[in-house]
Amino acid sequence: MARASPRQLEPTTSDNMESLMTDSVLYHAGNRALQEQFESRRIADRLEDFARTSFTDDDKAFIESVIYFFLATADAEGRPDCSFKGGPAGFVRITGPSELAISTSIRTLPCSSSPCTARPNDCG
Repeated sequence: MARASPRQLEPTTSDNMESLMTDSVLYHAGNRALQEQFESRRIADRLEDFARTSFTDDDKAFIESVIYFFLATADAEGRPDCSFKGGPAGFVRITGPSELAISTSIRTLPCSSSPCTARPNDCG
């Protein structure tokens, strides 16, 4: 199967914003263009079948039992960040159908940080 040759995608502007909208919950038109370009639309559609907008009872039980997780975000310019969050079981709670709360008394380390060497217990 031949791969499509790379091409430049049109930058998002107020003039073309409407054309970037899709009926997808997970993907915008830029995502869809790349999926078409690299022939990954079928797997992307399959992944979207698993998307949901609220936590299940199993999700709640699992999330509220964890002692750590990694939180990934991106700023307004799209620069990613990932940080470790740790605490006792229950430090993360489900507070609504699609909302969770994280205790303010948790340990946080940037993912790029080296492991704690001074006092091992400082890393949770």
